[in-house]
Amino acid sequence: MKYFCFQIIVLSLLLVSCSATAKPDKVIPDELKEGQKQFQRVCASCHGPEGIGRGKTPKLIQKKFFMESFSNEEITTTILKGSKSRKMPPQKRRVKEGEIKEIIKYIRYLQTQ
Repeated sequence: MKYFCFQIIVLSLLLVSCSATAKPDKVIPDELKEGQKQFQRVCASCHGPEGIGRGKTPKLIQKKFFMESFSNEEITTTILKGSKSRKMPPQKRRVKEGEIKEIIKYIRYLQTQ
């Protein structure tokens, strides 16, 4: 019973920490607002509100994630199936194909700033 209570407490703390995501500071073009909204919902709790990472999570504004090194298709696959390292879990139940396209547009914009 103690272990079950401990699990409930840990899960509650995780949910609270994920919901306490900071809001982005940058003003962005209107055509990227949907991507920003979806990024905040799906990605920001780990990658930060503007893709600069949190703790050990990668900064999506690093060159290794730029188009030349990490294609839009690779981003889509990573979102849907999780990272190859398994550090990022699959998000396929949280996001639709159209939302992923908007997220990618927002990430590519952040990479130019």
